[in-house]
Amino acid sequence: MKKYKNVIFDLDGTLIDTAPDIARCINIMLQKRSVPPLDIEIIRRFIGGGTDIFIKKLYEALKIPLTKDELSEDVRKYTDIYRMEPAKTSKLYDMNTSSILASLINEEIKIGICTNKITEITETILKYFKIYDFFSIIVCGDSLPVKKPDPLPLLTTMKQMNAKTKDTLYVGDTQIDLKCCQLAKVSFIGVRWGMDKELMKQPIPFINNFRELVDIISVLK
Repeated sequence: MKKYKNVIFDLDGTLIDTAPDIARCINIMLQKRSVPPLDIEIIRRFIGGGTDIFIKKLYEALKIPLTKDELSEDVRKYTDIYRMEPAKTSKLYDMNTSSILASLINEEIKIGICTNKITEITETILKYFKIYDFFSIIVCGDSLPVKKPDPLPLLTTMKQMNAKTKDTLYVGDTQIDLKCCQLAKVSFIGVRWGMDKELMKQPIPFINNFRELVDIISVLK
């Protein structure tokens, strides 16, 4: 029986449904380019990989060619809009998240976050939902020169937590998260409610709710 001593979470699509606020801010940004509002489900498909990649992929799908400077400007505009109200319509996937995180800590499990979202917005959202203080370490998309799926952010999170690979479990919702774990050789479990529906096709373990995480953490192989 394997006991994980450290659990590291992704943020968007895993702990918190941030897509409503992301979609709202993206549509405000797109107004400046005379693009009609996009449905949230369309926008969800592109979330992940960091803001630059997210917006670049979105424009490519919309077949809107941008120069590097134009893309950088729109990334800046989007970030400025988003940081003003990052938790206006976002919500926790599970209203018992606080008690579940507390249960993990009571089991002497250290918990952290490794996300591609920038630090300022990450911290604002976590504090808004009153779960910031549960996490011993938070590594964000602007903490290092690279982002997930590069394994360095996850390895850095683990290093700061004094976590060993064999004792660590990562909880995420995208193939980006999965690839990061594979490169870092860290155990991964997916959430069935996440944004990346393609992840569901992977032969990996999943949880259906956060309560399962507390029950399963000591018996995963």
